[in-house]
Amino acid sequence: MEHLNETMESGPSKCWLIGVFFTVVETAKADEGTWKGKTYLKADGKQVTNQWIFDQTYQNWFYLKADGQRAENGWLTVGDKDYYFNEAGKLATKTWINQYYVAESGARVKNQWVFDQEKQSWYYLKSDGQKAQNEWIQQGQEKYYLKEDGKMAKDEWVTQGGNQYYVNSQGKMLKSTWLGKNYLSENGNKVKQGWIYDDNYSSWFYIQQDGTYAENGWRTIDGKDYHFKFGGYLSTERWIGHFYVAKSGAKLKSEWLFDKNYDSWFYLKADGTYAEKGWETIKEKITISNQAAIFLPSAGLTASMLLKVELN
Repeated sequence: MEHLNETMESGPSKCWLIGVFFTVVETAKADEGTWKGKTYLKADGKQVTNQWIFDQTYQNWFYLKADGQRAENGWLTVGDKDYYFNEAGKLATKTWINQYYVAESGARVKNQWVFDQEKQSWYYLKSDGQKAQNEWIQQGQEKYYLKEDGKMAKDEWVTQGGNQYYVNSQGKMLKSTWLGKNYLSENGNKVKQGWIYDDNYSSWFYIQQDGTYAENGWRTIDGKDYHFKFGGYLSTERWIGHFYVAKSGAKLKSEWLFDKNYDSWFYLKADGTYAEKGWETIKEKITISNQAAIFLPSAGLTASMLLKVELN
């Protein structure tokens, strides 16, 4: 979006400057004309029709229609552009006409941005010329939100359809990025209750119901326990006190673990803590293959543990 003070076309291509008729192609001198009521007569007495005139007395543009009457008190389409004339027939320029904006040329602005110096805000005029309100406008890969009064939202949260979005100081919707402890998805909405894997941090994060990431402790998610560090990073393949979290991040329970760092087997009980300093009765299956009976944990029991096997 280009930041322009105005988005306007050039002025009328054919016009009367009192005393001089000119076009973009050539300039021709003429004697000064005069108003007669709401019509305009050239020096030779001929009535001006379907043409623009600029009145130096009023310092304003007027348009004489096919019947010779000046346009006034409403919109008029000249060529392929729409112009607004007040009750005195003066062309409106650089101003709002209800939901529409007319440029310095007087033409109604369409499909363009306008910056209102007085209100210090951007507005977007749609294909019909009306300002966008309560809606998103997409330009290229970027999205902008126009509020109820038509002003472009910036540096703020936008709530729409039950979702929350954030637009930056340029009015652009943020996507696939962190904003504080919140994460904005590829569609721009604030994620609530879901897992996020961030390649930049090579870590999983869990977004809670309030939209912030879980951190500094344990959380039970879908029946499993996970530990999150400061900053929301998921703890994986490590001991957390008496507990161990697997590669998935889930706390191990009722399961054997061989830790290469300690070169030893550990048994994680039903509550997730490791068994120590005593006896444990562990129900374990023996798998019989056509080669031999295989019972993996028996090879790694510590001296302080006795395994009582219950065959299934």
